[in-house]
This record gives sequence, structure tokens and C-alpha cells, in this order.
Amino acid sequence: MTDRVPAGALTLVVRPSVAGVVCSGCVLVADLTWLALARPPGLQLLVTWFGALALAGVFVPGLANQVTLVRAHLAGPALVYSLLPGRLVELAAVVGLAGLSDMVDGTVARRLERPSRLGGGLDPVVDGVFFGAAAVGLAVGGAYPLWLALVVVARYGLPATVGATLILARRRWRPCSPSPTCSGPTGSRSWAVPEPPGLLGREGRLGSAALDGELAVPCTGNPP
Repeated sequence: MTDRVPAGALTLVVRPSVAGVVCSGCVLVADLTWLALARPPGLQLLVTWFGALALAGVFVPGLANQVTLVRAHLAGPALVYSLLPGRLVELAAVVGLAGLSDMVDGTVARRLERPSRLGGGLDPVVDGVFFGAAAVGLAVGGAYPLWLALVVVARYGLPATVGATLILARRRWRPCSPSPTCSGPTGSRSWAVPEPPGLLGREGRLGSAALDGELAVPCTGNPP
């Protein structure tokens, strides 16, 4: 017997994605390889950080979003190298990789995938994590004045907070007119979910949250 869902109810479903499993596994292997070769200080904290990112990445759909998450992984090496004045060359290389990922994720999102609210919110979050880690490390290591580090943290921290809010908050989600392409079992319909206003991020765009499996939001019954 199938449970009846009240008319107008929204169900949020988050599930693993193929891109998430494959990409998270590959990036985690790269993380562990770097740890084995570099033997950085704070090894246990870095392993925890990389493991948490890989676990979260399993549930993040889309190749573009996986490329974006690479910058969050790079925040670990950025923090380590920024703390050590003699490792600024390695820090520059890490920053270069982060910049490359920032270009690639936008290109992939525009050409290979549909725009998404998740991608628009995720981009400023990982930028805030990466540049915040580098700025704090440079300040603690003595290469940066503290006031400049605070400026950098504020510059990337505000967009990161807004991006995280867009991802986590369920803002005014309600049923709306059914899409002509939607279909479902007898007695049920799938309704489009209105997106919050576009804000920050690589896409600068709106998109259906259910298009690439990010969020399945089934709704049964007739609209109010």
C-alpha cells in the first residue's frame, strides 16, 4: 500500500550520483597521494577534512560541481603551504590549480550541463573556503599582515555565507503550474519548484533543481 502524500506537500530527496561517486573517489586518491608524499603537519586533521569532503561529494551531482569541489580539497594544501614561508612556490602552484578549476567548472556547466541552483551556491562557498584558508595561513605564517587577511576573509566570506544559505535553506518552496513534459503515476503530478533569485556563483543563472538529479521534489495531488 502506497502512503498518500498530502496535496501540496514537498519531499526533498538527496541521493548519491554517479559523477559524485567517481569524482570523489578520484580526488580522494589524489589527496591521499599528496599526504603520503608531502607528509605535512596536521596529518590527522587533513585526513578528516579530505574524508568529509569526499563523503559529501558523493551526494553532489554534476561534473561541473565536482570540478568546483576540487578547490575545497585544495584548501588543505593551500593552508599548509601558506603557513610555511619557504613553501611559497608550492602555494603558487596550488593557487594556479584552483584558478584552473574555477575556469573549467564554468565551461563545463555552460556547455555540457544545465544550470543549477546548487552550482550557483556551491561556487562562492568553495572560493571562500580556499581563499580564506590561504589568507589565514599567510597571516599566521607572517607573510601577510593581519588586516589584509581579514579583508580577504571578509571578501570571500560574505558570498560564501550567501551561497551556503542558498544551498541549505528551503526558501518558499511551493507547488506551481505543472510542466507539460512531466509525467507520473495515475493520480499524481510532478510540479516545478520555483528557484530563489539568482545570486553569485559561476553560473549567474537559474535552473530546475530536478533536472540533473540534484533534488527530486515530487508533489502529489492537485495544486491549491
